Amino acid sequence: MLAPTNIVYASIGCQIKKMLAYKIYCELSRLKFTLKKHGKDRKGNQRFRCLACGKTYVEPKDKPLGVMRLSEEKALLCLHLLVEGNSIRSTERITNVHHDTIISLLETVGEKCLWIQENLVKGVKVADVQADEIWAFIGMKQKTANDYGFGENEKVGSFYTFTAIE
Repeated sequence: MLAPTNIVYASIGCQIKKMLAYKIYCELSRLKFTLKKHGKDRKGNQRFRCLACGKTYVEPKDKPLGVMRLSEEKALLCLHLLVEGNSIRSTERITNVHHDTIISLLETVGEKCLWIQENLVKGVKVADVQADEIWAFIGMKQKTANDYGFGENEKVGSFYTFTAIE
């Protein structure tokens, strides 16, 4: 994000207008020049103009969902419904969001949760741990998969999910 580096007072007629000056790298002029605010675009994003070359820039926005065009409110509603136990199809019916979008949202949120778990959750002291497992099969049970020659295939057969809660 752009951060204000200093405050510039510009005299316009008899008025003194307070403007924030921003310093970032301008790709076109290849120099560090002061950018000044230059209105907003049609979506309400702040624009800046390079004083050297005249090129305009839009302030970069944080995109928590990556390239997804789903609104944050709709995404939070989908996630809330899924956490409460609704299926993907029922979430699709309630929110009018396509099931492929819901699955993509789950993948994106899962990757971000994995990053948080790997990078931010460290050194937690655990007193008691409750562990459990659940068995499921996909396509066919492992014995049938072995009989049909799918024994080495990781997409078919028995699967175990392990959980641990403090």
